[in-house]
Parts: sequence; structure tokens; C-alpha cells
Amino acid sequence: MSRLRIQQLQWIGAVAVIMVCLMMAGSTIAFTLSDYISYKRGVTEFSRFHAALHAAAMISRERGPANSLMGASQDERPQFAAALKASRDETDKNIAELETLFRMEIDQSPEMRSAFMAVKAQLESGRQAVDAVAAMPRSERSGAKIAEAIQAMFRAADRAQDYRDIAG
Repeated sequence: MSRLRIQQLQWIGAVAVIMVCLMMAGSTIAFTLSDYISYKRGVTEFSRFHAALHAAAMISRERGPANSLMGASQDERPQFAAALKASRDETDKNIAELETLFRMEIDQSPEMRSAFMAVKAQLESGRQAVDAVAAMPRSERSGAKIAEAIQAMFRAADRAQDYRDIAG
């Protein structure tokens, strides 16, 4: 009889050790999975923030071809107009990507929506100012009109940086 009890105690002890090991393994897996999900979310959020940084940089970069076109002679105009169009297309692509990535936040947050709409509105205003100056004959382009167009594009870049800060 005592032999049976010792075997039973050994089985009970083995089951207890197995249960403890399973609980420890389960908690380790749960913590590791939680960390994995957090890191995966972090990578996703970093990618979204990178898109906001890139869009702000593209708006800022668009100023170069815009300035070149506003100062271009009639002969240089086609070359600089093509460069500005390519830059604008790239900027528009980045803004569309930004809008897609932040659609939920833009829809749900008045601050995000306002900041995003300000970027688009100021960029459009800046582009119109650049186009208006570029459409003038070179002899009629004054420093003040060019400076005003440049400032409008700077304001667009500033609004993009504001959006980047809010998105961050």
C-alpha cells in the first residue's frame, strides 16, 4: 500500500512540475507575443510618420523647380516647366499616400483634418502664385511678385511641417 502511495505522489509531483512549466511557457509566449505586436505596430506607425516626413520634404523640394521656372527665360521655360510638373506629380503622389495612410485620423480628428486641409489649400495657393508669376513675360516679373510666390510656397512647406508634427 505504501508503495502505491509513493507512486501516486511521484505522479502528482510530475503533473505539478509539468503544470508549472506549462504556465511559465504560456506566460513567456504571451509576453513575447505582446512585444511582437507592439514592435509590429511601432514599425507600422514609423512607416506612417516617414510618409508624413517625406510628403513635407517633397513640398519643400518643389520650391526649387518653381523658383527656376519663375526666373527662366522663354528658351529655358519648357525645360523648367517639365521639371516643375514632375516635382508636382511626385508631391501629389506623396500627399495622396499620406491621405490614404491617415484616412481614419483625418476623418475622426478635427485637428488632423484641419491641418491636412491647410496643407492642401496652402500648396494650391502657392502653386497658383508660382504659375501666375511664371505666366508673365520675364520683363514684367518683379522681385516683389516672385518673393510673394516664394513665400506662398514656404507657407505650404510650413503647413506640411505642422501636419507632420501633429501626425507624429
